[in-house]
Parts: sequence; structure tokens; C-alpha cells
Amino acid sequence: MPRAIAVDTVREDLDRELRIGNVDFNPYTFTLTVNDFALADADGHELVRFERLFVNFTLLSRIDRAWTFQAVRLEGPVVQEERFASGATRFTRLMEDAAGAPADSGEGEEGGMPAVVIRDLNVVAGAITLWIA
Repeated sequence: MPRAIAVDTVREDLDRELRIGNVDFNPYTFTLTVNDFALADADGHELVRFERLFVNFTLLSRIDRAWTFQAVRLEGPVVQEERFASGATRFTRLMEDAAGAPADSGEGEEGGMPAVVIRDLNVVAGAITLWIA
């Protein structure tokens, strides 16, 4: 069900297509695994994808006052960015569209991004492609 909500929200709020394979969450160990993720830009150009994301969230977040992850492993990430003659990029367009979308930060009235702590980060076999017009 969360997969369908994410796909529908991205389509409705950001006018982009999101594909997600399996999503597994273990509420006892606070681990999340996402397989076969891909996000396309508004024109259908693939923006980002990965084969597998494993996240081990820790309850230290309550003490650290930050989102704290014991481990994050990202396998097969591919990021494809393009800068247009106007100076805009695919990611700046995404950020502008996201800024206009309804927000639920979960951070109360203060808003803003919370601090993030990742104790063990592992990125395996990734690629970043940049095109400049």
C-alpha cells in the first residue's frame, strides 16, 4: 500500500512517474528495504534509479535530535542530470515542483529539514551522468 501511495503522490503532485519494486519494512528492527526504484522527469527522461536501498534506522534519533541511521546501503544508483541553456537543471525543476506541492514535514511549526546522521554509508556500483546544453 505505501508503494501505491508514493507512486500516486509523485504523479499527482509532481507530474512525474515513479516506479518501485518491493518495499519491506521490519517494525521490530527499524529496517527498510526498497528494490527497483526509478524516478522519471516530467518529460519521461530517467532522473534517478537504484537497484536496492537498505536503511537501518536507530532509536538514537530521539537522543540525537536528528534522523539517525546505523547503516545505509545503496546498490546500483544511477543519477542523470542535465543543465539546460536557460540555466535550469532537471533537479532544480524537480525542486521547484516539489516546493509548490502540498507539504507535510512532520516537524511541527518550526519546519525545515531535520539533521541527519548516517553512521555507516555504503554506495555500490553507482554512476552519475551530467549533460550540459
